[in-house]
This record gives sequence, C-alpha cells and structure tokens, in this order.
Amino acid sequence: MQKKVNIIFLVFLWAVVMAATAHSAEWRWNGYFGTNYEDDTRQNQSGAFDAFVLTMISNVKIDEKLRLVGQIDWEHAPYFEVQGSDPANRTLVNRSSGEVTLSNAYGEYTVADYLKIKAGKFFTPVGIYNLLFYALPTYPYLKIPRASVYLKGSTSQTDANFFQRYAQGVWLSGDVHAALLSYDVYVSNGKNSTSDHKDDNTTKGMGGKLQLNAAVGDIAIKPLVSYYRDKYFETNTGATTGREKEQDTIMPGIDITAGDLVVRGEYAVSGIKNDSATGTKKFSAYYAEAYYTILEKYTPYARYEVSDPNKNVADDKETETTIGVSYHIIPWVAQVKAQVRFHDFEKKTAANQAYNIYGIGLALGF
Repeated sequence: MQKKVNIIFLVFLWAVVMAATAHSAEWRWNGYFGTNYEDDTRQNQSGAFDAFVLTMISNVKIDEKLRLVGQIDWEHAPYFEVQGSDPANRTLVNRSSGEVTLSNAYGEYTVADYLKIKAGKFFTPVGIYNLLFYALPTYPYLKIPRASVYLKGSTSQTDANFFQRYAQGVWLSGDVHAALLSYDVYVSNGKNSTSDHKDDNTTKGMGGKLQLNAAVGDIAIKPLVSYYRDKYFETNTGATTGREKEQDTIMPGIDITAGDLVVRGEYAVSGIKNDSATGTKKFSAYYAEAYYTILEKYTPYARYEVSDPNKNVADDKETETTIGVSYHIIPWVAQVKAQVRFHDFEKKTAANQAYNIYGIGLALGF
C-alpha cells in the first residue's frame, strides 16, 4: 500500500509543476543518422546495406525549469504497405520492413542540479550505453555492445535481456556536486506481455544508476553501478494461470578518460526466479573496450564481449571480439567507421560455428 501511495505522490508532484508553469515554448532540434554495410562469413548469408537509423530529437524549453523531450527513431528505413479492402482484415505486405519507435516522450522539471523530475516514456537510465543507443557519432563503433550486456531479443520481455530498455513512468535524476555523485532512479509499468502503457501485474518495475565522477589529475574516473528489478507474467493469462517471473539485475561498470584515450567496461549478472518449471535462471555478460583518438582524425578501437546465457548449462558461452578504426570528418559529429567482429562459441556444434562480420558505416550528428 505504501508503495502505491509513493508512486501516486510522484505522479501528482510532476503534474502539479507541469500545470503550474506551462506557456509558450522555445524549440530546438537535433538528431543522428547511421548507415552500414556488413558482410557475414556464415553460409547462406550475404552482405547487405542497412540504413540503420534516423533519429530526430526535439527539446522544447517551456521556461527556465520546464522542458519537453521527444525522440523518434526510424530503424532500417521503414516501409509499410497494407493489403486488403476490408478495414477489419487488412495486413502488411511481405516487403514491409523496418521499425518506427517513439523512444523518448517526457516532461522534465528541474528543481535544482540535485533533482530533476521526469515523467512519460524514456530510455531507461541503466548502464553506460542505454541512453546513447542511437547516438552513433559519439562513439567509434558501429553499434553499442549488443553481444553482451546490451543483448536484446525480439519480444517485449527480452527487448533488453538484463533490464527494461524503454519505460513509461517517473524518473528522478540529479548531480550532488559536493559528493561527486550523479544518480538516476525510475519506477515504471515494467516488462509485461501486452502494451508498454498497460500493466498486467501488480508490481512496478524499478531501476537506476549511481555514478561517482572522480578525477586524478587530468584523468576522469567514473565508476558506476546500475540496478533493475521487476516482476512480470510470461503470458497475458493472468495471475491464476500465468507464470510470474521475478528478475533482479546488478551492473557495475567503469568509464575512464585520459586525454584521447577512453577505456570502458561493464559486467551484468541477472537472475529470473520462476523462469521455468525448473526454477531460477541465472545469466551474465561483460565487455571491455578501449579507443584512442589520434590528431582528432583517427580512432582505432577494440572491444571484447562475453555472454553466458545460462549459468546452469556448461560450455554455452559466446564471445565476440571487435577491432576497427574510425575516421573523423568532423570530430565526434561525422565519422566513417570500418571494423571486423569475430564471433565464437565455447562449444562448437553444427549450428554454432565461429564466424566473422565485416562492416563499414557512416555516422552523422546534426
């Protein structure tokens, strides 16, 4: 009961400050674009061009403390065409493809540096990269570490295996400068088997991040830890027949910048209680990466990722090593990137054989 009261209070607090100060607005726009070509050494796999993403971000300043943030992402050059004359039975044709996502749509009220109140839909503030998912010009790799900590599936419950990638709810953040700390904490509908704007269970999802912003001379050292907790049903059958899962994830990490050298790494471990008839499933992943920018033009980079999809199963780990170089047309605004990914399996089978993916891409910010 107390938890429900706290959630209602946070929503009410946000609504009050929004309603009290809304008036004419000042608009700003920015965004990202990325297109890649990748070729795969697996059998029956052909090289392909992919207009990976076009992201448009609006930042609406309503007054000095209040703003509205919106972000729309077009992935893989979306094309949708319907067929059928009956409105009740119209379907997409087979060549329809791509995705359109409203990733961010939230209002934010700044009380002070130590407290910002956000409400709406947002990328969850978890880890180093989730908030930077489509910010391709801000890092040299073609994509974030998606073979390990940021591994994702194709369902609403596995859109991020270790946490909830998107959320609809309330998000508090701030910087405590005296303590060199920044924090994020959110509460949301959590993962569910229906729509994000609905909740098919009685428990809210929650998570966040705590980061220390330290420095030794000119070296910035930022240790951080992220957390995620949720309960959700595996199917939309209700509490009487559906299996209710309970997931907890902890993600420590480090981000070090020493001049033109950047070193990062994160480790994620998660457990899902009642995942199956056999009980709890535990899984983990980690990555380590580094890049160095030379003359503000060239950034060679390397990344190593390990995924253990089930700690109760032996010899099921997968690894991926990425090496490449980025050429900066405009430093951290426009890049041409070239890389190779070496993917391998701890246990080889007919279906699991090592392969390489060669890629080149263009990333632009505006």
